[in-house]
Amino acid sequence: MLPSVGAQLSNPDNITDNADRISDEWKAFDRAIESNHGVPEAAARLKEHLRDFRNTHAAAQLGVSAVAALPGDRLSAALMVKSHGTVSVDGKVSDADLTYLEEVANSTGQEVDKSRLTSQAFARAALITDVGIALATELETAGQKWSLGFPPKFQRVDLFNYNVLVRNYDSSAFKGDRYHNTKNGINADIGASTDLDDNWTLGLVAQNLIPRSIETKEVNGITETFRIRPQVTAGVSWHNAMFTTAFDVDLTRPAVSPPTATVSLPPLAQNLMPGNGHSCAPVTVRIWPVTTAVHSRPGWGSHRLMWFTLMLQA
Repeated sequence: MLPSVGAQLSNPDNITDNADRISDEWKAFDRAIESNHGVPEAAARLKEHLRDFRNTHAAAQLGVSAVAALPGDRLSAALMVKSHGTVSVDGKVSDADLTYLEEVANSTGQEVDKSRLTSQAFARAALITDVGIALATELETAGQKWSLGFPPKFQRVDLFNYNVLVRNYDSSAFKGDRYHNTKNGINADIGASTDLDDNWTLGLVAQNLIPRSIETKEVNGITETFRIRPQVTAGVSWHNAMFTTAFDVDLTRPAVSPPTATVSLPPLAQNLMPGNGHSCAPVTVRIWPVTTAVHSRPGWGSHRLMWFTLMLQA
């Protein structure tokens, strides 16, 4: 069993804490209006928090995988389970809200219309889980041995579409069924590799051969489409008896143009293998995961997931 785990977090604006603080300031603003006391001061504080929340973005990605090799004389196999999640949170604050709160802060006794405040918080998340059997065999062409792997897989996609007015933001509600839907399907990868010598290996893989487009639940009139598209990656690895490291290059052009943001996740882990890497089974399985998320308003609009798997027969 060869496990790997990786994570990436980008939260430069501390956006989740800011959103919670804005929710607290909204409650204070409501109390001030109801009691008709301290409304200008509460409006000024809320305006400053909204200004900090304006055009902010936070993202996180997490991947885990495990592979169990199943030995065979001619056709080797491996049971693979892998899961990758990505989440983004965005704050969308309108100029009209800031202007109106400025007016309230500078007024004395002005009647407040809270319905005029329309700033929103968006959260998008996707969790992709693959379970499959990777089949591999060794071939020879012009004296050069190379391995061919084909992993058909069951693929489950969980989507979360959370968008609310800032005043209604509640981080604990993000996981509710109202915002979550699931879609199951079948997909497949194909990969080839060849050993240059005892330490260097070249590989080429096509991931997610079957394109998929999945819509989120409609929430407050907003529906997003999450896309998994084929991705081709070439890679090279260096390995010895105990350690494997890898470098790979995405050969597939981004599917969305022009993207507002691109996030790349480096390899999740380097694999440690006991003995010479072949002692447990006649197949060595190396996993080089890479993911690229292409974001468009208001969160992610397209996602291409690649999981680089090489089946190397001993």
